[in-house]
Amino acid sequence: MAYDEPTPQGGRRPARRPPARRGGIAGALRGVAPPADTVGVLRGAMGLEGDQPGVNPFDFSTDPILQRIAALQTMRRQDAQAEATRLRSELDIEFGFGAAGDTNPFSVRAKLAEQEQKAPGKLDESLNPSNLFYSSTRDTRQADLSKSLLEARASAEGAYRKRGSDIEGGLRSALLNADEEDARAREDAAERLRERLGDLPVTAAARAQPGGIRAALRTIRPQPPRRPPQRRPGLREQ
Repeated sequence: MAYDEPTPQGGRRPARRPPARRGGIAGALRGVAPPADTVGVLRGAMGLEGDQPGVNPFDFSTDPILQRIAALQTMRRQDAQAEATRLRSELDIEFGFGAAGDTNPFSVRAKLAEQEQKAPGKLDESLNPSNLFYSSTRDTRQADLSKSLLEARASAEGAYRKRGSDIEGGLRSALLNADEEDARAREDAAERLRERLGDLPVTAAARAQPGGIRAALRTIRPQPPRRPPQRRPGLREQ
């Protein structure tokens, strides 16, 4: 124990200790910046020698397993987006929507437009032999035909929207799965870092183990609280 403060009686008073920091090693790391030699011991215990001066031993983003998983998930996201783009393009060509669909003369929309143009004339041709061109039967049949054509167009547009929604849902699911895999990989990397750092309370048993990370962290361990001096009853201040 260091004695560096003189007392009025000629003796020496123990040096004051810094205030305590609770929370074990984690609390010490949050409250105190480790000195250079402590960081060096930590780097050596973690296998980060002097040839990597820019590596932060407390940063789990440098974990090689995490980096491989992140690269894999990035590739999966790109593949999912490319697949969704391909499916959208094929859907537009099939149904005749967008710039790609306008170039397809056999698209669903093109066939519907051709049917809407030719079907009324064919109906009149079928009614002429029976002298029904000017009858109410023709009007009824033409109205039914118009309704049928409108229903066919609405059904085609509904199928187009549903398939487009399925494509977007598949893309969202793929991206969500990639995000979840990234989150699990980060948790695993953080757990590996905690195991390497020995994230345990700095107790007497832990301090007794020589060498390694605990020896380095011992330099920044929290100190016990210093009790304030208590006045004795019956004494008056001079």
